Amino acid sequence: MIVRHPAFRGGKSCRALTSHIDVAPTLVAFTGMPSDTRASITGPNVKGSSFAHLLARPERAEINAIREAALFNYAMLLYYDSERMLAEFETMRERGVAAAEMHRHAAALQPDLNLRGAIRSVFDGRYRFSRYFALAHFNEPTTLADLLANNDVELYDLYSDPGEMNNLAAQSSVHGELMMEMNAKLTRLMRNEVGNDDLSSLPFVDGRLQFHFNGHA
Repeated sequence: MIVRHPAFRGGKSCRALTSHIDVAPTLVAFTGMPSDTRASITGPNVKGSSFAHLLARPERAEINAIREAALFNYAMLLYYDSERMLAEFETMRERGVAAAEMHRHAAALQPDLNLRGAIRSVFDGRYRFSRYFALAHFNEPTTLADLLANNDVELYDLYSDPGEMNNLAAQSSVHGELMMEMNAKLTRLMRNEVGNDDLSSLPFVDGRLQFHFNGHA
């Protein structure tokens, strides 16, 4: 992220971890308003933290000055059977199927929720830990056995492996303790920044994916 502000000298770097949810509190802090006024603007449920106070001496900031880790939370439905779905719709386009009929077909399609396409990932400044799981099997593992049974797992040490070529999770007997430490960080961030991790955030009713089209394009 690049910050340009007349109050701060340029040409400096800051290694403190931040997240996109820290941007809004930071922009509000740049206004210079009193803290109680800023709090009334961001609201009581804001999850991020301002890093504006670090910019006077950004080079002195510790890596965890703002947060212990940054969260990546993703469950994109297009990932589920995407190649099959795209191929079907391309065939229908070639046959001149009307857009309204294609939308009816899309509404009838149901993704395979047993595929491990949901992603939960965390980066603490050194280690990147990710687990991939099926929407049909939402889980919050508390043991290494549960983690490995219900997730595909990645763990990288970006100090020694910045290209993320060596997956430490492939050696769970060696790195199991570290995997669970990172898993705990991930769980804390999910609870603090997201809340309940379940299908309620996705458009499912009675276990079926719901579609609504505002127009036919």
